[in-house]
Amino acid sequence: VLLGLVLAIPPLLIFGALFMGADAVFSSLAVRFLHAVPTHLLLTAFIAYVVGGYLRGLLFGKDLNLGTQKLRLPFSLGAIEMGVLLGLLDLLFLAFVAVQVRYFFSGSALVRATTGMTYSEYARRGFFQLLAVAALLLPFLLLVHWLLRSDDAPGQRLFKWLAGIQIALLFVVMASALQRMRLYQAEYGLSEQRLYPTAFMGWLSVVFIWFCLTVLRGQRQRFAFGAMLAGYLLVATLHVINPDALIVRTNLERARTGHIFDAEYVASLSADAVPEIVAGLPTLNPMDRCKLSKALLNDWASSGRPDWRSWAISGALARHAVSLNASALREASVKTKR
Repeated sequence: VLLGLVLAIPPLLIFGALFMGADAVFSSLAVRFLHAVPTHLLLTAFIAYVVGGYLRGLLFGKDLNLGTQKLRLPFSLGAIEMGVLLGLLDLLFLAFVAVQVRYFFSGSALVRATTGMTYSEYARRGFFQLLAVAALLLPFLLLVHWLLRSDDAPGQRLFKWLAGIQIALLFVVMASALQRMRLYQAEYGLSEQRLYPTAFMGWLSVVFIWFCLTVLRGQRQRFAFGAMLAGYLLVATLHVINPDALIVRTNLERARTGHIFDAEYVASLSADAVPEIVAGLPTLNPMDRCKLSKALLNDWASSGRPDWRSWAISGALARHAVSLNASALREASVKTKR
């Protein structure tokens, strides 16, 4: 039990800090809980353990002959230490999920009364911390399962239950993270820094389901191939949907409904975004249209052909779209200057 408690300290600190950084309400509750535990209580328990162990060895212990006996290092986990380790982490996840259910999924009135923040301000905080929680939990569970003795049948059964509960709680955490990102994108628009982490979380969701179907069913050897295959499918899907073009379409649609349009960021995107930018220029205000027109002419209006070794279909399509609309682009720049 003590070994399990010691092993649980690092993951509790790491995941607890991420949860505190992700949610203001959970952070305040955690700080109050830590303040409620007197420091001298922990110090007294440690001293009592050390003194009690010394007295037991002094009165009832036997001499240890290091020349004939070998000391074994704890390279494996038994059912008890593994149960304490995962059980405490399950309690931490359950506490965070309880806060999410009460505050995050309960509407804005309770959040404003508790934190003084608007619901959007409260919700936009913490996506990347929760993404880090999901990303770190997978190698952590794999490591614990690897350290668990394979011949310990009760321990294997206990691991399945505790890991299954933790993954179920994690899906609630991931739902909270995705809701935060949705509100964040609704406020500030779509970007590569928001699209790719969201896609990565989708891959993690598939991998955790595969983890339940393989590792928790005693087929760990199949896990790596399935996780890698899911990663390749994610990359292929991103190529099909064309992320930069999707970002431009999404932000142009937001601009049509009166939201702020970040023309400088859109101009910094790759050649994949150029055809969508050209098609959406007429819907923008003159200032944004001017910025994008200048950027397109500077980057893609070159008359010379690139070297065949650097040729790409996206660049060819970008140059073609700019050349077809070169006069309109120059006119937009001149009118705005005047």
